[in-house]
Amino acid sequence: MKYLSLLTVATVMLASVSAKAVECSDTDGKYWIDEAEALIQPKGYRFINVKPSLFTLELAVVQNSFITAAYSRLYQEEKKYAPERAKGYLWLPGAAFASFEVGQVIRHAYYAVAESRGVKNSFQPKTYGTNPLHDVILGHQTITSEQVAINLIEGNKAVYRDLYWQHMAASECGVGTIIRVLADMKKSSSTALDRSHYGQLENGWKLIREGKFEEGNFALTRVEQRIVLQPLIYTGPLAKIFGRLFAKIAVTPIKDPNFSFPSFSEFCRSNGLTVNFSNFDSRWMWIVEQMKEMGRFFAAHSRTLNAKHNSFMADSRTVVGYLNDPSVRFLGVQAE
Repeated sequence: MKYLSLLTVATVMLASVSAKAVECSDTDGKYWIDEAEALIQPKGYRFINVKPSLFTLELAVVQNSFITAAYSRLYQEEKKYAPERAKGYLWLPGAAFASFEVGQVIRHAYYAVAESRGVKNSFQPKTYGTNPLHDVILGHQTITSEQVAINLIEGNKAVYRDLYWQHMAASECGVGTIIRVLADMKKSSSTALDRSHYGQLENGWKLIREGKFEEGNFALTRVEQRIVLQPLIYTGPLAKIFGRLFAKIAVTPIKDPNFSFPSFSEFCRSNGLTVNFSNFDSRWMWIVEQMKEMGRFFAAHSRTLNAKHNSFMADSRTVVGYLNDPSVRFLGVQAE
């Protein structure tokens, strides 16, 4: 009987693994993209402001909080359940830090605009400090903190929508699955730009599968910067103005005297580069150096970073909860 029960357990386990394999092999890009999109939709959230600009900013605050939490949560799960595999997902922790910093600007803009329009119920956590972005005059043009926030909102969502679903697919079904899905998307693309886009992503994941973690993550990040963000944020009539402004505030949100994290402006001056964040070559060289140093930092401070990422998730729920109802600390539908 003991032999039979063990055989039964083994059969059930094999059936479960087989079912999972079939499920993963049936997924396509749309499946994972829809899964990722569902995570940042504010279901159950009650908006305070219905005026167009305030609604846009409030929605951005909420979605940025969900995006930061999603990055942090997936990284934490990989660190906990598959620490060796997590080495291939170096993009996630950096993305969480970057998204949190973008969220700071978006929240500050929302609070400032809400206050200027007499909205008194826009909770501002003390930990997020005071609004550092007032109207900025560069040359003959003025950029408001609201304009900066709206620009960052679009970039924050675009990067999430381009790369998070891939990490979700790789985490749940393996790197082979996302490589297959990207190859299919490349094959069915109707434009050369899309084929190049998916092809570069596919190559990045292939490098990660081969254990070339740094190279693979650089490849994914280059797509994020060159193909996703460059035309969206850093091209157009205000691109250079935004680029000059972002150059002033582009600082890696990590402080440690044992590691080198110069600001973008400092790095450009030291290397004879154009001090404008819209200049891809300058921005990319700074990002590469930051990512290399960040990788070493993550390896040295794993435990501290785990706590930091948990705080990102808690902060995200706190912001949404307080915005939704000052008497509720966490928004229930996003608590897990």
